[in-house]
Amino acid sequence: MMHSRWHAIAILILILSLGRVHADESLQKDETVSDLLAACDSTEGTMHEVKCDRVFFGMLEASYMAAEDPYGSGHALCLPPGDPASASLKYESDLLNWFRGHPDVYSKDVADAGYEATVAVYLCKRQ
Repeated sequence: MMHSRWHAIAILILILSLGRVHADESLQKDETVSDLLAACDSTEGTMHEVKCDRVFFGMLEASYMAAEDPYGSGHALCLPPGDPASASLKYESDLLNWFRGHPDVYSKDVADAGYEATVAVYLCKRQ
């Protein structure tokens, strides 16, 4: 039983790491939020998938990893639950809405602004 659990975890890590490779390839150095918004607004399917969907999937994956790191940012994040595909779509939608409402981040690097947006949107509320 324990062996199959670790096997499932290993497969999940492999799938997620492949997604990160694609996200990293699609996120060019010095890409700004304006560049990302343009790609996400593109009607050209390949552009949208490579320059938008994969970037958000990679950022979400990094956020999950940071949220689980006991030595991480110190922010308690309440990230979207569910299967990776639906969680990624929710995350993408939420961050796009946040970006569009904050034009002051349009010239920022996607990774930095993505972190800022993730904390703003998904910071756990104290009970």
